[in-house]
Amino acid sequence: MPYIPEHRFQGNLYTNGEEFVILNSNTFYQGQYHKLSSGKYFTGATPYINGSQELVLFSNTSQQSSNNSQPVLTLGGSGYPNRNITENYFRLFGVNKNLVYKIPQPFSPTPTPEDYTNGTFIRYILFNTVTKNYLEVDQNTYNNIRKKNPEWDYFNYQAFILPWRISGTKEEIIKTNTKMIVAVSRDNNLPSLSSYIVDLCEYSKIKPEEEPFTYTITYQTDTGNNPSIY
Repeated sequence: MPYIPEHRFQGNLYTNGEEFVILNSNTFYQGQYHKLSSGKYFTGATPYINGSQELVLFSNTSQQSSNNSQPVLTLGGSGYPNRNITENYFRLFGVNKNLVYKIPQPFSPTPTPEDYTNGTFIRYILFNTVTKNYLEVDQNTYNNIRKKNPEWDYFNYQAFILPWRISGTKEEIIKTNTKMIVAVSRDNNLPSLSSYIVDLCEYSKIKPEEEPFTYTITYQTDTGNNPSIY
């Protein structure tokens, strides 16, 4: 690449892997990048890096739709009209490039009195296959991602449920929820949820040790198995 004066580019930028794909590939890029005054993006902290590759914006831009407060996903960026990489991406993932997509939002559940009486409730979790991060969402979001609703950005997510014990002694709650995390991670072939959910007594009402509370939790997997955790 010919010499580019420092005032003609913005360097030492960083992307976490959700903004760009490498030109002429279907690969998301994570790492340092720089932006030229022309509006184009390239890998590497500066233009002086050997082997620098051009990047294409694939930004998850939160906007408000005209009739819905749900944030949406837009494909590409206004400063990058020539995005031939996206054609390959659209074909690969079946994305309609003329639409905007609702994006999942984080959610903190509130167990009901009935949930506490039953001793358990269902948590709805998404796994982002690009960033490798987990996100807890509400049931409506889970259902839309699970059913691959074309109005939603379901392309990079795997949806699953996590039965969660919230009544019993502290020891019982920790034991049960630890087993559930292991079972759900295993059955969905995912990295351990323990990296995301660290409070095993979250949302729980803990009983004194002298008041044992025992029951069985079961959950239905995609394969039809019904593992039981005691």
